[in-house]
Amino acid sequence: MNTSVNQINKILGTEKKDIKVQNNNRGEIINQINDKFSIYSSIIDKLIERQRVEFDKRYVEYFINEKLILKFPKKVFD
Repeated sequence: MNTSVNQINKILGTEKKDIKVQNNNRGEIINQINDKFSIYSSIIDKLIERQRVEFDKRYVEYFINEKLILKFPKKVFD
C-alpha cells in the first residue's frame, strides 16, 4: 500500500509549513527510520522506499518494502 507525501506530512505535523521544510523533515525522518532498521536488521536495503506516481511522474509515493517485512516476525511490526 502506498502513502502520499501529503499523508506523511500530515502525520509528521508539517503540512502547514513551507515546502522546503516539509521536504527536509520528511527526508530526514525517513532516512533515520531506514538507518535504524538497517542497524537492527543488518540489512542494507531500505525499509521505506519511494516511487514515482504512475499517472504523474512529478509526484512521489512512499511504501514499505514488503520483502523485508516477511523476513521478521509479525510481532516486530505490530
